[in-house]
Amino acid sequence: MLTIGEVSRRTGVPESTIRAWEKKYGIPRPVRLTGGHRRYLAADCAVVTELAAARARGTSLARAIEGVKRGGAAAGTSLFESVRLQAPSLPTLRLSSRAVLAISRAIEDEQLEAARPSILVGAFQRALFYERQKRRWHRLAATSLLTLVLADFASPRTEAGEPFLIPIASNCRLSREWAVVCHGPTLSASVVAQEVTDPGTPERFRRFETIWSVDHDLTAEVTAVAHRLAEPHLSSCGTSMPMLGLPVRRVSDVRSARVMGRIVTALDRR
Repeated sequence: MLTIGEVSRRTGVPESTIRAWEKKYGIPRPVRLTGGHRRYLAADCAVVTELAAARARGTSLARAIEGVKRGGAAAGTSLFESVRLQAPSLPTLRLSSRAVLAISRAIEDEQLEAARPSILVGAFQRALFYERQKRRWHRLAATSLLTLVLADFASPRTEAGEPFLIPIASNCRLSREWAVVCHGPTLSASVVAQEVTDPGTPERFRRFETIWSVDHDLTAEVTAVAHRLAEPHLSSCGTSMPMLGLPVRRVSDVRSARVMGRIVTALDRR
């Protein structure tokens, strides 16, 4: 995540201008860390750049803001795109659902075994897919500070001690994404995948553009995007989000190797 100075340097837009846009129009909208510090996402740089380009073409600021909102650029609703913006050099792999499941289970199992306070995020596309994994994610929720589950639920569900169910629109980019994110002080790991096959494709033929990482900063970025989506629902029921000011410790080579070992073992069984 970025300070306002870093956003300014990346986009060439003065800090004072960014603050003015934020104050008047709510764009970009920073994430507040523990202690009140404000940070921005890589996706916010794209928004600021788009607004600056529109202004350079002579478009009024109000119209430029409207265009950004209409196009969804300000919503930050794609976990996959947030990863690509934050780490464009990371390889994107086209994988089967079996392979994406192996990576997902490896991250989940590492969290279940370690049981260290973390923020967990799962993107399931469909509520039906989550129902198949519901019992497992209730176990995961018992190990975490907060667990967010994103799918096409009919309504939000926010009950203490259980995963918080956050509805997503069926026509947004996130509805085509699969993700498992574990963001904590000793393990930060994420897999984010975007389906490229058509809805209804038989399971064995489903394919996903996939990025996975054990990088702390990248995982924090993805968690922050999920936070933006969940925040209105959590606020409405009086639940606060334990935010991203977690103490940072380098993920050890041993933990990384264990995650990789779990992936290989899962694939070897099939």
